[in-house]
Amino acid sequence: MEKKGERLEVYSLGAFLVKRGEENLSHKYRFSKKPWMLFKYLISNRDRVINKDVIADIIGLENYYSDPDKLIHNLVYRLRQMLGEDPSDNNLHSAIIFENGGYKWNGNENNWLDTDEFDALCKRARTEFCNKPEEALHLCDKAIALYKDDFLCENICDEFTYTARSYYHNLYLKIVHNKINYLSLIRAYGEIIDLCKNALRIDYFDMELHVEYIKALLEKGDTPQALNHYEEATAKLYTQEGITLPSEMTAIYKSIKQGKRNTQYSLSGIQEELLDKMKDKGALLCDIETFNFIHSLEKMRAKRFNQMTCIVLLSVIQNENIFKSDDPLEGEMDKIRKILLETLRSTDVVTKWSENQFLLLLIGMPVDHIEIVFKRIADAYIGMGPSSDFKIIRSINQI
Repeated sequence: MEKKGERLEVYSLGAFLVKRGEENLSHKYRFSKKPWMLFKYLISNRDRVINKDVIADIIGLENYYSDPDKLIHNLVYRLRQMLGEDPSDNNLHSAIIFENGGYKWNGNENNWLDTDEFDALCKRARTEFCNKPEEALHLCDKAIALYKDDFLCENICDEFTYTARSYYHNLYLKIVHNKINYLSLIRAYGEIIDLCKNALRIDYFDMELHVEYIKALLEKGDTPQALNHYEEATAKLYTQEGITLPSEMTAIYKSIKQGKRNTQYSLSGIQEELLDKMKDKGALLCDIETFNFIHSLEKMRAKRFNQMTCIVLLSVIQNENIFKSDDPLEGEMDKIRKILLETLRSTDVVTKWSENQFLLLLIGMPVDHIEIVFKRIADAYIGMGPSSDFKIIRSINQI
C-alpha cells in the first residue's frame, strides 16, 4: 500500500533513482528489468498515453507470449507494487494510470520527476534574467544542480530515450550559457571556470564552452592552463574526431603564442582583432611554431581518417637563386603572400619559412590537384606584373 505523506521521487538526469521517502526502490527492485523498462519508457514520453501494442513492442513481449495484453496488465500490476502503491487501484494518485486504452505517467504533487522540475526552473530563469538577474542566477544554479548527467544515461543505446535526452541536453547547455553570459558581465571569471569544467564533463563537444573556459582562464591570468587546454582540446577534437575548432579559439591561441599577451588576456582589447579573424575567408597565415603544431595534428589526423594532406614549399628564385642585397625580394614576397591568402581555401595553412620561401599545408587535397592550384598561383603572380628576374618553383610532399 502507498505510504501516506511520502511522495514518489524519480531522478533520471544522471544515475536512475526512484525513491519513496528514504526507501530506494530502484535499488530494492534492481533485478526487475522489464517493469523498470516500462517505467522508463513512460517517463520518456510522460505527456503521452502509450497503447498496449507499443508497450509490447518496447518490452519485447509479442514474439514470446500468446496473450501480451494479460502480461502487460501483470507488468503494470508488478510495477505499481514496486512503487509502493495499491497495485489493483487506478486512481488520481497512482504514478502509472490507465487511460484511453493505454498507460501513462501521472505527474502531480504526489509523483515528482526531476525533468519536470528542471524544465520549469530553466523556463523561469530565462524569464527572470531581464527583470531579476539575481533570482534568475539562483534558478540557474538549482537547475544545473539537478542535471547530474544526460537523461537516462544508463540507457543511452535505447532509441526511445533519444528525443527526451536531446531536449534536456540542449536545455542544459542553454541555461549554462545564459549563466556564463551573466557571470561575464559581472566579471566572475572564477565561477565561469568552475561552471565550464563541469559542463565540459557532460558535453566536451560544445565549442562555445571551450572558448568561454579559455577566455575565463586568461582573464584570471592563468595563461599556461589556457594554452594547455587549447592543445588538449585540439588533440581530442581535431585529431581524434575530425572536428574543426572555432576561429575565435584559434585566433586567441595564435595571439598568445605570438607573445602579444604573456600574462593576462584582455577580452575587450581583442574584440576588433577577433572580428577581423572571423571575417577572413582565405587561408590561415601563421607563424612557424603554429604551422608546426597544425602540421603535427594533421599527421595524426591523416593517419586516423586516411585523409590526403600535402605540404608544399614555394620558393622565389632569381638568377639561379643568387640574391643581391638591393633586389626587391621583399616586395615580391608580399605579392605572393597576398595571392596565397586570396587563392587558397580557408582550411589551408600558410607560413613564411625563410626570406624567399613559403610553406603551404593543403588539407584534404590530393596530389594531382596541387598542380592546378600552383598554376592558379603562378598565373595570378604573372598577372600582377612581377619582375622578369623572379619566378616561383615548388616542391611537394604528402604527409
